[in-house]
Amino acid sequence: MASILGLLPAQAFAMSVGQTASSWLGDQYVGSDGNHYRAPAPYTYLAYHADGTIDVHTSSGGNAYRHYMLTDSDGISHQVYCVESGIPYHTSENTYVSESGTNSQYLNLLPAEARRGITLTAIYGWKPGAALPVSGINEDDYKMATQIILWEYQQQLRSDPYNRHGNGHADGDQYFSVIAGRPAEKAYDWILAQVASHSTVPSFTSSKKSEAPELELKWDVEKKVYTLTVTDTNNLKIDLEALKGSGVSVTRNGNEYTFTSRQMMMDPVLFEFRKNIPVANDMLIWGRPGYQTMMTGASDPVSFFVKIKTETYGTAKLVKTSEDGIVSGITFHISGTDILGNEVNEEVTTGENGQIEKKLLPGTYLVKELPVDRYVTPSAQYVTIESGQTSSVHFSNILKKFRVHVVKSDADTGNAQGDATLAGATYGIFRDGELIDTYTTGPDGSFMTRYYVCGDSWTIREIEPSTGYLLNETVYEVGASPSLYEVELNTTENQVTETVIYGNIQLVKHTDDLDPDVPEGENTDDPNAGIIERPEAGAVFEIYLKAAGSYDAAKESERDLLTTDADGFASSKPLPYGHYTVHQIAGEEGKAFVPDFTVFISSDGKTYSYILNNRTITARLKVEKCDAETGKIIPVTGTGFQIKDLSTGEFITQTVYYPNPE
Repeated sequence: MASILGLLPAQAFAMSVGQTASSWLGDQYVGSDGNHYRAPAPYTYLAYHADGTIDVHTSSGGNAYRHYMLTDSDGISHQVYCVESGIPYHTSENTYVSESGTNSQYLNLLPAEARRGITLTAIYGWKPGAALPVSGINEDDYKMATQIILWEYQQQLRSDPYNRHGNGHADGDQYFSVIAGRPAEKAYDWILAQVASHSTVPSFTSSKKSEAPELELKWDVEKKVYTLTVTDTNNLKIDLEALKGSGVSVTRNGNEYTFTSRQMMMDPVLFEFRKNIPVANDMLIWGRPGYQTMMTGASDPVSFFVKIKTETYGTAKLVKTSEDGIVSGITFHISGTDILGNEVNEEVTTGENGQIEKKLLPGTYLVKELPVDRYVTPSAQYVTIESGQTSSVHFSNILKKFRVHVVKSDADTGNAQGDATLAGATYGIFRDGELIDTYTTGPDGSFMTRYYVCGDSWTIREIEPSTGYLLNETVYEVGASPSLYEVELNTTENQVTETVIYGNIQLVKHTDDLDPDVPEGENTDDPNAGIIERPEAGAVFEIYLKAAGSYDAAKESERDLLTTDADGFASSKPLPYGHYTVHQIAGEEGKAFVPDFTVFISSDGKTYSYILNNRTITARLKVEKCDAETGKIIPVTGTGFQIKDLSTGEFITQTVYYPNPE
């Protein structure tokens, strides 16, 4: 018998359960090769009955297939597919009535595999307006291929899209022979491939909501979006239609899918996608008692699920270096506000490698190193965290350093005294009592050290004094504790004092005159006896630093005025180190002054003693008798003269022993 087939378009055939339609025959099918498609001759078919029994019948076949047509109550005609091969089809007026495909009495007579196959075949088969899926075919080729697969399922010659098989009465290739080697075979293969992959979802999704895999979008630093490209290893190459979930867009390039979001997603969001497949209105089964059963529409949406989230945390990497190589145990404070508005205040500490990796939500944070006494605290730095990215900041610790400016001064006057000098003193700088370097004071009595690393155990001490000063054994703390400083290079001022060498001059003044109150005859007049001297009181001496040049020019501390007492004794005040001139400015009348002499005070605490003797001033008298008018000497002998001591009013006498002076 002749078979006519067609499919009602979803957009036009919006019919519902219980509607009626008129049936009639359309044109014959003509393939793109110009030939008709004919029924097998003969062919065997199964007839299903309402009581569940199945009969086997044989038809002579061989007739050219024609389109089956139904005209709805609006007068619109549509092509339909046959789902009951071998049963007659005739024209009629409003004799066909529709029922739902989901609870169709007729379809429920078929095996479940057949019902499923019929539904999927109708979805991927020809529909009005559908593009031809492969090249080298026309619409009739596409329609014929669809009908052949429907019959194979309905006649139990196929239970899946992969194989044909006999049903015990008909050969598995019975209907396939209609299109074998014809253009429709290409459409036949394509439809079955789509049916096979209909329930296959992209490999990165699941058809079960509870088993939805999780995708994490990564932050694209350049594009400033979260994105992830995944490959569908099932190679479906289908577009995705999002049914549930928002904020994420998806594009496809072949079998690669790129998901993009501009917003951070802290928690996974469930997305439901649906295959973008041709879906008509719900399936309707059109029946007419005693005649062929027809079908229109097909719907089997395929949903699948995936959970999507974005990278949230980024990493702040703190890298620590230091001048002394110590990088562990350094604490940093991180503060700021994350992308969610949460305040962040945390302290982190470097490990043995001097590094810290801290997970943070996106945001800009201030990283500040907590002060360590020995280091100059580096400037705080900002670090911007992006999801999934590592942002590094480097901190380098520079040791605090110091140098010592030592100023040496005289303990009494502040300035050098006498011939002593503040220059040339040698000082040592010590660490934990160990001598590190030595320095010598310059002309101004000071020196500047090189730079050293700050510490609490630095001291200075004089090793060798300068000329004229005593060794100062005081140990001076430098004041180089790192807690005292903030910057790298620091100068500590140290004032040190020196005690000058002091000595004094002691004079004892004598005269060789006898005591005037003792008669001359009572004194020994032995020429071989020692000299008897008498203390001279009232002798006055100026003592002054020789370098000053005079008493008046000398500093008060570097001069003294001495007057001998009744015992002829006088002692100066302590005088600083140096060469001093002793100069007599007064004494007994008629006595010669002691000539100037130099005293070198060079030992501390020493008294420099001198015994001084002022001799009586003597002279010979030469008497010449001169003419009063001419002034010429008068050569006369025998004239005598007397010499009077005006201080006593007595004449001076002299005894001379001649020829032997005794």
